[in-house]
Amino acid sequence: MKNRMNREFWTALGRAVLNLDSPEPTLPFPLEMQQILGSPPVLPGRFISLKGEGLPDRRGRHIYQVTWNLLREEGFSRPFRYSSSDGVEVLMPFRRNQVVVSPQGFQSRIPEELRALALVGKNAFLRSAGFHMVVSSAVYTPGAWNLMEKGHCSLCTCDKLTELLTALDFSS
Repeated sequence: MKNRMNREFWTALGRAVLNLDSPEPTLPFPLEMQQILGSPPVLPGRFISLKGEGLPDRRGRHIYQVTWNLLREEGFSRPFRYSSSDGVEVLMPFRRNQVVVSPQGFQSRIPEELRALALVGKNAFLRSAGFHMVVSSAVYTPGAWNLMEKGHCSLCTCDKLTELLTALDFSS
């Protein structure tokens, strides 16, 4: 998601889902994005949050590879692109059936609050389409996790990913 409008859109959608004030976008959003923001998806239902050890600082940069090594054994494929009937697209790195996983390192390049809000927006969007999004985090960051839990995102540190996926399998 190198397109700045996409990042701003997902963050604005996360704010809308949580009923938070949203600053004006740097450029006007395309019509299909404005329509979704005008009537955002409702907060998804049930979610699971599991906090474990996380990864040491240097390994946190490799969260994508660590997550893929765990998911490959579980029958996941990569990548997955979902397009809504409105024309809004989201690309997720990993998918198995109706479960999609997004690995997140929460490095300093993007502020953790903005990243968490964008994940809340993606989660609500995907859950309204029948998918269950899971965030695999390299580390526990209280600010980001609190926002994602308010947005009903299923999330875990990567050492708890298999446990969370098993819990999702048994709950469906």
